[in-house]
Amino acid sequence: MSEKKLFFNEREVAAMLGRSVASLRADRLKKQGIPYYKLRGMVRYRLKDVCDFIENGRRPINEKPMVSANPQP
Repeated sequence: MSEKKLFFNEREVAAMLGRSVASLRADRLKKQGIPYYKLRGMVRYRLKDVCDFIENGRRPINEKPMVSANPQP
């Protein structure tokens, strides 16, 4: 049986998202972004939380564009 990894460190998550470790740290300081765990002083992200973060940024392909209330002639 293969083991699935459930927790990832900052570098791994940054690579998954195409972001820098510094941006993940800045998000944590602002109390935003992906929920995380602090285990023995090390930050770890749960795979489900990373996937949820990605999914929350998803936009449907058939989403209608916003229409201005005051269209220009």
